[in-house]
Amino acid sequence: MAEKNVIVFAWARPMEGREEIVKHELLSLLPQFRSEHACTSCSLYQSMEDRPVFVVYQVWTTREDLDAFVKTPSVKGLVRKIDRLLEEPLAFVPWEPVGGLQANKASTDHKGGTAMLIWAFIFLIVAVIAAVFGFTGIAVAAASIAKILFFVFLVLFIVSLILGLVRRPRRM
Repeated sequence: MAEKNVIVFAWARPMEGREEIVKHELLSLLPQFRSEHACTSCSLYQSMEDRPVFVVYQVWTTREDLDAFVKTPSVKGLVRKIDRLLEEPLAFVPWEPVGGLQANKASTDHKGGTAMLIWAFIFLIVAVIAAVFGFTGIAVAAASIAKILFFVFLVLFIVSLILGLVRRPRRM
């Protein structure tokens, strides 16, 4: 069975008046996290409330890689530095996916297939409008493009559906 990714949420609530300093320090940590081969994703989020809370979101390939990285002297030093600016210590909370999509770089972008279907629909509408107004040449061309895009989308959908079923772990 393949090992699951580890998702990390780290909450930081700055002391009053220290929000910008904490934001700067957390932003300075991101390149160090991203440089690790086992860290596949790292982002910083800020709440939209008047008292900001910062959340560092990370995806690690294994728990062991995460633990080894957190124990390095440079990370410990940076965390101690940031902790002095917070109301309570930086809280790293690891999570593992238990349902839905597995978090990894390959499964995070789903816009390509949807965009193709939208373009097929747009060309279909252009074809219908051109046919209504008697522009048969434009209607035929737009309908052909819509048909090609639809079938390419359909083939990609079927291939991804089959690969998803094949890659799915077996339940015991």
